[in-house]
Amino acid sequence: MDITPVNADGSARLIALNTLQQRDQGPLHLCQLCTSKCLFRLEARGETDSKVLAEFNARINLPGLDSSEEAAKFCLELSKEMLGEEDVDLAHCLAAHLIEQRPVSVDSQINFISLVRSVLERSQLKEHTNSTEQNE
Repeated sequence: MDITPVNADGSARLIALNTLQQRDQGPLHLCQLCTSKCLFRLEARGETDSKVLAEFNARINLPGLDSSEEAAKFCLELSKEMLGEEDVDLAHCLAAHLIEQRPVSVDSQINFISLVRSVLERSQLKEHTNSTEQNE
């Protein structure tokens, strides 16, 4: 019985794995807006311990600041620490894992992640616009 991949380099198995990971529903109820479901689940789970959660909660509860913007900034900064550059999808995953741990209703969590995702997408659009202008 031959158990080797179709190609010697294993690319067929990698493609199959990637296809399986690109599914419609992620493991959390906050994964609905994610565009990279389960690509960062293990990394996000490992980075969202009680210390990070306490920092996240302190940051989003700062008086006079928009909590969804602070949540997005916090998660973008954390993604940059992990990858060396900001990543919107990783930031969304981090936000989902952190928001899920907050003692509020599921509806409140879903509303909050929607606001955070909007901020993340605006950030990505702004970054893309800036890089396009610099290349011209």
